[in-house]
Amino acid sequence: MIRTADLSANEFKRSIRDASLELFAKEGVQGVSVAKICRHAQVANGTFYNFYKNKGELVDEFLKEAYSSLAAKLREANTLEGSAAELHRNDVKTIVRFTAENRALISIAINDEGARKLADRDLHELFVEQRADAFREGMAVGFYRPGINPEFLARCEIGLMSEMLNHWVESDLAMPEEELVDALVAVRLRLTNGLTEPERPDG
Repeated sequence: MIRTADLSANEFKRSIRDASLELFAKEGVQGVSVAKICRHAQVANGTFYNFYKNKGELVDEFLKEAYSSLAAKLREANTLEGSAAELHRNDVKTIVRFTAENRALISIAINDEGARKLADRDLHELFVEQRADAFREGMAVGFYRPGINPEFLARCEIGLMSEMLNHWVESDLAMPEEELVDALVAVRLRLTNGLTEPERPDG
């Protein structure tokens, strides 16, 4: 049944977004047409085009929102105080909680090749750039182990973390959150600092 025009523009857009996110997570971006989104949202097909030029623009909006929201949360969590393990734990807890709260969105961002093809920029590449910059800064002040290419290190870390987070989401969060955090912190420390932590720079 098509919804009547008594809804506001924001409510129509929210219905389209909610329906598309649910369908993308279940069936993959490539398997979901605009018509199917509109049927699921109970809106006329033309309503979709009042807000988006095409499906790719909607996907891009989702991925950019995910990136900017998580990046902002990571900036808030980064106190720059404490040991390497404590700093990594702050980051990892933020990522794990964001993943739990945004399961459908994270599943699309990590798994969906169709989403990456449609998006303006690959979310994975944005995180690689951000993390590589963090490694360069950390190496410059002696916080991270030097001598490893920052971009290569970022790709290794993000690839491993994405695989672990994806397994956690796909297994319906079967592993306790704290257990996952411990595992991810161990991965980060092993990759970035070796078996032992570097001494923090003075000041």
